Amino acid sequence: MKPLRRSSSALLLFAVLVVSAAAMAGAATLEQIPSPRPTAWVTDLTGTLPLQTVAELNRVGDQVKAQTGVEMAVVVVGAADGAPARDFAARLFKAWGIGERGRGLLV
Repeated sequence: MKPLRRSSSALLLFAVLVVSAAAMAGAATLEQIPSPRPTAWVTDLTGTLPLQTVAELNRVGDQVKAQTGVEMAVVVVGAADGAPARDFAARLFKAWGIGERGRGLLV
């Protein structure tokens, strides 16, 4: 497996685990979640991610964008305004306009 794919797979698994672990914190509305762009790829409203992890995720985001043109965002919220996570994520993805021509990823 290529290094970028391995890093991306590990990143995705880690992000899913972190988001699952943070599910007990307070709910966030779409308006309360600030977009990290244009300077970063990560928004962590719960403070769950260590600063070193945030820095690594931002580095991987820069690498993915440079090598593939795909934009990504990593968002950690405790709960999503009572909406199913999938619906909330779809609304957030659309509101932020992640990626161009369908080339975006929200974790």
